[in-house]
Amino acid sequence: MKNKTFRLLIIGVGILVVLPPFLYFLNFSGINISQSTSDWGAFGDYIGGITNTIISLLSLIILSYISWIISKSSTKENKNLFILQKRIEAFDKLSVFIPQLKIFTKSLSLKMDSINSLIESVD
Repeated sequence: MKNKTFRLLIIGVGILVVLPPFLYFLNFSGINISQSTSDWGAFGDYIGGITNTIISLLSLIILSYISWIISKSSTKENKNLFILQKRIEAFDKLSVFIPQLKIFTKSLSLKMDSINSLIESVD
């Protein structure tokens, strides 16, 4: 998958680099190569205008995709943290009763011992 994505990226960059000059020369092919710097400046503006527009659009698409991935990941993480928080709260509520449970089991054990001793004395 990564190899395919890398190939598509290379092809996209190649198109961005080759397409604007190709379109320029296709449109103005009857013109000789100029020696004037102002003509070359206009050519640079043309190339930069097309390339920057395409790059800006791609950057916006990539940024939107990354934001969506982060939002999705954040939602899952928040859900897991909420569940963990509820478990901790439940444990804290139950841990309050541990000393009472210990006293109750001790008391129950003593009563059972007394019942067993009464049963043994009757036999």
